Amino acid sequence: MQFVIALILFFSISKAWAFEYQIDKSSLIHPSILQRYSFREHLSKSGFTSLGDQNFSSARTRFDGAFVNQNWSQSILLKAGLVAQDSLQGQIIEDVRAKVFAVHITIEGTPYLIVAKNLSKQELRSTLQPWLKPQQSFLWSTMINQAYGFETCNKGDKSPFQAMQSTASHIANSEILKEVGQCGLQALQGIKQSGEDTYDFFKKLSSDPIQLWTEMQQSFDDTKDFLLNINSEMQNLVLALGTTPTQVQVQIACSMTGSLILEGAKGGLLSGGLAKMLPFMASKIKKTTAILADLAKYESKGFKMPNKNFLTHEALSCVH
Repeated sequence: MQFVIALILFFSISKAWAFEYQIDKSSLIHPSILQRYSFREHLSKSGFTSLGDQNFSSARTRFDGAFVNQNWSQSILLKAGLVAQDSLQGQIIEDVRAKVFAVHITIEGTPYLIVAKNLSKQELRSTLQPWLKPQQSFLWSTMINQAYGFETCNKGDKSPFQAMQSTASHIANSEILKEVGQCGLQALQGIKQSGEDTYDFFKKLSSDPIQLWTEMQQSFDDTKDFLLNINSEMQNLVLALGTTPTQVQVQIACSMTGSLILEGAKGGLLSGGLAKMLPFMASKIKKTTAILADLAKYESKGFKMPNKNFLTHEALSCVH
């Protein structure tokens, strides 16, 4: 009897849950910078920082904008042009399998999908309050995941971010981390994919919302892990420079990150994804760090080092 009830529940929920995105192609490919700016200003009140003001979907990512808290443990992704059914507007949908929340809102007539991770439902409701409908029971996502039998237990695996937290000393300066993120994504944005590629990707997944949310979050996780690891290497380089003002550290981190991403892309590494870029960039930064560490010994003996931003790029040009 219980099996029959479960079977009926499964089909009824599956039918109710199944929906397909309609796509507003214009806003999907050319999202509004002004609307994203307005969204960014609102999120800043809750402590979230934008990784940049450009459209990052053209930078081979699956989102237009990414917003993170100070240590990047919480993320909110924004994608324009995905139109959900009216009954889902302003509702917080929990996807137990991917452990993310999805919210559909409209800003000045433009449809947006928001995918958020590592926020509680209460935190997300507070953050997105102007766009949400009054709170109500919304159980479709929890029930559908149970019906499909998705694995939701915590297996105890450490996420890449948790692993990075154990070396928090490498991320001591949040300004450098922020700059590495912004400059890294801006460099990637310069290596554009076509608008049709973006459209084809979302069109392909328009009938599978859960997979689409998962792909968006995975795209951000890959980008975040890449930038956090580069930031860790960059912190070691800054230490090798000796006493350096924060402003100079930020300039060095930004210009080096952008230069190395563009160099790696020209070498064809980006075609294999960000994971293929990391060893190349880390090796370059390590070798540059070793050169700067040797030069810093002279500074400790009273020799004045020249412009350290210039010196860093000169050292970088010497490594292969």
